[in-house]
Amino acid sequence: AFFRIGAVEVIVTTATPPAHFASGGDLPASVLDFPGATALDDARQHAGYPIPLPSALGAPDRVYLIDAFHPITVLAWLDASGAVEYSLHLLPAGTYAVKLYEGDLEETEVDGARALWLPNPHYYLLRTGKTDDHVQMRQVETHALVWSAADGQMTYRLETDHSLEDALRIAEAIGSGNG
Repeated sequence: AFFRIGAVEVIVTTATPPAHFASGGDLPASVLDFPGATALDDARQHAGYPIPLPSALGAPDRVYLIDAFHPITVLAWLDASGAVEYSLHLLPAGTYAVKLYEGDLEETEVDGARALWLPNPHYYLLRTGKTDDHVQMRQVETHALVWSAADGQMTYRLETDHSLEDALRIAEAIGSGNG
């Protein structure tokens, strides 16, 4: 099966992803080790698009602006132990990402827009450079909710170990957050 939500393609498969990619290597397993650590104000100044915050979470604990074909913003909220509780990935139009996913997924909605809930671990491939040759991969161990803004200009990915209901609450709070 094949699904597309904005910049993200989801391929449901039982195949193991390729062992080697052209160049770029792997993204770190934890978003806390992503490149481009910065402050929220700096990311807002340089991303080239609004960075809304879910009103349900407030300001993020960590912010990353990844220098890719189009800048990618990753926001992370930590729990009391310092582990990532939520990470929100903002993928602007023109970004290219693929998820290799095995298992059942659930189609749902965020503010009336089609969304996919991926409850199982999966592989996430992302074009991170200025050309198609720069693709990086990471294995995502948490659940992920993927949806696109109504205007199609932004795709969102929310990673969390929380329930679908909680993820939807956070996702729907983006519209009422400040950007």
